Amino acid sequence: MSLTARRVELSLPLEPGCLSEPERVVPVFHGVIRDRSLPGVWVDVARYAHVGHGPVVILVGHEADYAIEREAAGVRLARTRKRGSDSLLDRELLGGLLQMAEILESSLAGVRVRTDEFRLRVLDRLRVPNTPEVVTVARSQVHGLAVALVGSAEVAALDDEGEPVTLRVSRSRNQSVSEARRALAG
Repeated sequence: MSLTARRVELSLPLEPGCLSEPERVVPVFHGVIRDRSLPGVWVDVARYAHVGHGPVVILVGHEADYAIEREAAGVRLARTRKRGSDSLLDRELLGGLLQMAEILESSLAGVRVRTDEFRLRVLDRLRVPNTPEVVTVARSQVHGLAVALVGSAEVAALDDEGEPVTLRVSRSRNQSVSEARRALAG
C-alpha cells in the first residue's frame, strides 16, 4: 500500500526566541512576490496575528503557501503544497522550504531555522485518514523518503486524534540551512 496526498504541510522550527515578532516577515514575503525570488505564482500576504496559535503571516501562492506559525512549542516556518506532486514527501517540497528558510535567514538579522527536525502534516484527510493502519504505512513511507533525501532519520507519529496524520522526522545533526540545501541538491 502506497499513500498519496496533494495537500501536505512541511515545517521547520526556528531557534527559540529568534523571531519574537513574527510579523517581521511581512516585508520579506512581499519581497518574494516583488522580486520573484521563489519559483511559482505568488498572490498575496495575509496577516493573522490575532490568532493565538496557528499561522501569523501567510505568503499565499497558486501551488503552495508559506507561513510563519506560532505554537506553544515555538515558531515554525511551514510550506503547504496545494498542487503538483502526490508524494507525501519529495525533494521539491523540502527544497522549497529550505529555500524560503535561507531567504528568511538572509533577510532578518538573528533569525535561524533548525534543520535537525521537520514536521509533516498530511492535510488530505480523505486519502490519508488518521487511523492506526494508515499512520503505520505513512511512517514507513516517509522514513524511506526521508532517508533518501536527508540521510539517517527517525520518524515518529504525533498521536492526536481528530487531527491530520502528523509525523516528526528528526535527525542527529542540525546543519545550516545552506548546508542542508546543498546536501539535498547533491
